[in-house]
Amino acid sequence: MRRFWIGFFASIVAFLAVWNLFYYSFALQIHGFDFAIWKAKFELIAPRAEAAEVVILGDSGAISGLSAVGSRRKTLNLALGCAGTVEAAAFYDRYRESHPPPRFLVIEFAEFNFREFSCLDSYALTFDLFTLRERAKILRDIEATGRAYPVFAGDESFLDALNVPLSIRPTLYLALAALHLTPNHLAAARRFVNVREWPFYQNDFERALAQRGHFVIGERASFEGTRIDGLDFDRFESSPVLIDALARILARAERDGTRALVRFDPSNPNTNDAWGANYRRGMEAAFSDLQRRFPSASIELFIRQWPNEAFGDYELHLNESGVRLETAHLEAMLDRLENE
Repeated sequence: MRRFWIGFFASIVAFLAVWNLFYYSFALQIHGFDFAIWKAKFELIAPRAEAAEVVILGDSGAISGLSAVGSRRKTLNLALGCAGTVEAAAFYDRYRESHPPPRFLVIEFAEFNFREFSCLDSYALTFDLFTLRERAKILRDIEATGRAYPVFAGDESFLDALNVPLSIRPTLYLALAALHLTPNHLAAARRFVNVREWPFYQNDFERALAQRGHFVIGERASFEGTRIDGLDFDRFESSPVLIDALARILARAERDGTRALVRFDPSNPNTNDAWGANYRRGMEAAFSDLQRRFPSASIELFIRQWPNEAFGDYELHLNESGVRLETAHLEAMLDRLENE
């Protein structure tokens, strides 16, 4: 009997060792495009990396729309795909651990990314790019706002059935994450069979790294429709958790003497026409309050509009034509802030 249990536990240890070696060896091939872009961003802020005069935080719209190459100011585009302000705050903390404060901090998200989390569990909490300590802090910061985040891919019914207390679920998730055994890890491992895609992931990583974090996602010539289906264009909603994270970023910039500029991903004419008056008033009210709290920050209370020809897909990603427009607009704004 003793031999049985020794063999049983030895088999478990061997399985975990092989499984984790597999994950560490093939993370790029397992998680694919999004991991490739995120990985490039973490390489760009490694302690040995050079500091920047302008740092950009944001979502995939900012990744795609704002070039970091060719600017008069040394720029790093540190926007993270499918991410919100919670991830941005943690990432900027990581950057500041080993780099001096930038002169300008640009924070650019789609306004709907202040409504709810996008991919927190499947990206920031699953990728091995943030340390377990950083991931635990992300969950503690959310909890400090009086809210809980459903870490198990938004479906915790099986934990409810087992009467697992809410208070220990984040710790359980992080323990499973350390072993690459969360539901997100298991689901992502299916991508490993797409061997033909592996060279593209490596190319995505190298391009994003070479372009200082910028990566054009929208590659079509034009998009004329309404940007995203399923949005409520008449009522603006924001999550206190996401607004609180943005406030923490602005507070840090204020302490550092960094000039912060908050702006929103642009839209095409059809999408811009779809925003109702109530939506615009709600958005303005939410961010006017932040402007009062952080008077040294510059917060644009409007959504820029670019022509259809600037957009490369049905969401918010600009093509090369749009990149030129968006980057030139940002440069002009920074010139204005510099001269104030």
